[in-house]
Amino acid sequence: MTSFTSGRGHVILGLSDGRIVFVNRHLRPSEVTAFQRSVDLVFQLKQSGLLLLVGRDAAGEGGNNATLKVLDLDKPDKHGNPSLIRSGTKKGN
Repeated sequence: MTSFTSGRGHVILGLSDGRIVFVNRHLRPSEVTAFQRSVDLVFQLKQSGLLLLVGRDAAGEGGNNATLKVLDLDKPDKHGNPSLIRSGTKKGN
């Protein structure tokens, strides 16, 4: 586990293998792969369904680019996972 946050009845864990795990009030986990390499930070915005993630994707040479992703927990995609509404990458270390 690299990071965690909580809100809206869930504890959300960021894992070093790129997954995020949602644990509900009944201690039932569900997971989503958010990054190809690792999750560095998860943060649930207060009074909002937005979840901010910072992690690492394997992107070409080096693959050490930090990527910010914003997920909307209130709008699931067709697979029932939180929908990605924004993503941006910072090049370099």
